[in-house]
Amino acid sequence: MGNRFVDYESDMDENIEIAFDEKKAAVIITSEEGDDFEIDFKTMTEKDEQGQREFIHASVLHVVSVKVVDDDDGDDDYALDVCNCQVTGLPQPKDQQGKDTTVHLFQLHPTQNALEYQDVQNRFMQTCPTNRIVKIERVQNPVLYQTYAIRKQKMDEAKGSNEKLLFHGTPGNNCQLINHTGFNRSFHGKNETVYGNGVYFASDASYSARSTYSPSDRSGSRYMYLTRVLVGEYTVGRQGFLTPPSKNPNDPTDTYDSVVDQNPNPTIFVVFYDWQCYPEYLITFQ
Repeated sequence: MGNRFVDYESDMDENIEIAFDEKKAAVIITSEEGDDFEIDFKTMTEKDEQGQREFIHASVLHVVSVKVVDDDDGDDDYALDVCNCQVTGLPQPKDQQGKDTTVHLFQLHPTQNALEYQDVQNRFMQTCPTNRIVKIERVQNPVLYQTYAIRKQKMDEAKGSNEKLLFHGTPGNNCQLINHTGFNRSFHGKNETVYGNGVYFASDASYSARSTYSPSDRSGSRYMYLTRVLVGEYTVGRQGFLTPPSKNPNDPTDTYDSVVDQNPNPTIFVVFYDWQCYPEYLITFQ
């Protein structure tokens, strides 16, 4: 059987997403047989009552109720219709290195990984021909990628994810945290609020290569990510947006997925949720 995703009930799914975004500790789920399982958001593993763990993508659960567990031992109970949940088939990591670690940075070799290296290099050099690439590293974070892949699948089934490869420049001291936990809206620069308070990505590397976004460190190196971004349906943003605006004034839940600088032909994309982007490659350049 091929990969298949069956969605949670919409309002329940929203509560789970909110719990994840708010850094809740875990979600307790109860199977049809009455067995409890704990999903750890940090490790994205499932633990049964005997303490046995397995990665969520290897499991099939028949969920009948969900409880969101807070770090402060306060919890909220929710009801949920029975559904089957199956998540399988992660493409990351592509090799055996770092498979037992949370994050592994695999440095691409210009000849041994020629096709992959040249693809990233060409995208970067298209608008940054005078810059020199020091190294390109593939960010291998299966847990982070799994979260992204689940949301991509759901968007594809609903109305299309419109996935794009976009650039994001950042100071070097942000890279370790981005590699481990992804992008966070708190990373946006003081000049990155004109289209809303989200995470900004550019179609052209030259925009992200501005010193405002990717300043040099003490060694003279600068840093930029080539990122997978689920832009979905978008509209022009404006200052003050905390989330994408509604498409229908009579239905505030029917919102756009992202905002842009202009439409048509946008060059800047802004997303507001962590799961909408995956930092696939870290480019160190000068």
